[in-house]
Amino acid sequence: MRLNSMDLPDALFEEARVMAESAQVSLEEWISGAIVHKLEWEKTQRVFQQYAAKADFVRFDALMARVPDVEPLAGDELL
Repeated sequence: MRLNSMDLPDALFEEARVMAESAQVSLEEWISGAIVHKLEWEKTQRVFQQYAAKADFVRFDALMARVPDVEPLAGDELL
């Protein structure tokens, strides 16, 4: 498949076609959605990396040390 001067390997094209058919959307709509999804994921990763770079782990550890070691309230348990 050729998409704005981009060649896709046949196997990738076929897999995308099957996924689009399963989602009951056009191939073009499915590929556009996949690209949007990937772009948003990359943006989110950059934001998290920026937050992590600013993190003060010494302060975080000090704050966490103040949290009481008790059982969680009903409904707040980890699964």
